[in-house]
Amino acid sequence: MEGDWYCSGECLEAAVRQRLSRLQPWTPLPRSYRVPLGLLLVARGQISYQQVRQGLEAQRRAGRGRLGEWMQELGLAREEEVTAALAAQWGCPVFPLAGNRIPECASLLPLALMERYGVLPVHYAAGRRDLYLGCAERREHSLFYAVERMLGCRTHAAVVGGKVMKEILERLHQVARPRELVFGNVRDPAERARITRSYAQRVGAEEVALTQAAELVWVRLSSAQGPTDLLFGSEGVRG
Repeated sequence: MEGDWYCSGECLEAAVRQRLSRLQPWTPLPRSYRVPLGLLLVARGQISYQQVRQGLEAQRRAGRGRLGEWMQELGLAREEEVTAALAAQWGCPVFPLAGNRIPECASLLPLALMERYGVLPVHYAAGRRDLYLGCAERREHSLFYAVERMLGCRTHAAVVGGKVMKEILERLHQVARPRELVFGNVRDPAERARITRSYAQRVGAEEVALTQAAELVWVRLSSAQGPTDLLFGSEGVRG
């Protein structure tokens, strides 16, 4: 773990517990100012100010959802238009997903993590170790940093269509993937360390890596059979 060898399960458990105890509580970064999506769509000549007000009113009455979703729901804007406006808003490229085909690199991240934060690995350039993560909503910067630490790569954001991304995430439940386990109600570092040790011995792990991914703790156990991911810390994560 982190370049060090451990002589026994007990020794590893103590090191994991110490590492977990040093993690700082996660706090979301303040939302940075960006040009509102509605104004971008108006500036592009795709909708009118009246239609923006119509979308905002529907969003207000429902008390949920993003403006872009309501613009599509009301038939005021197409998903491609909303996606392009989001890309301009975030300063990111658009990554067109081919139908609902699952990207080859989708197995790089635990599915529960992808669903929790609305991200999807869409392209991995192995030679440069560049990973593009598709987002349909606001990106969580601490998650991108966690992925870089865990995978030893550089992460880049790309905007993808929300509907297609949702379809792909649902399809991923039906295909063979690396093993992952979610422990949503386990928050004590000692208990997390004990579970990590138990599964490390069970799968014959040769390497243990851990990082904080927003409010989750992500542990990856690497063995000859492939990775096993453990996720701790949020009851709302789908396992």
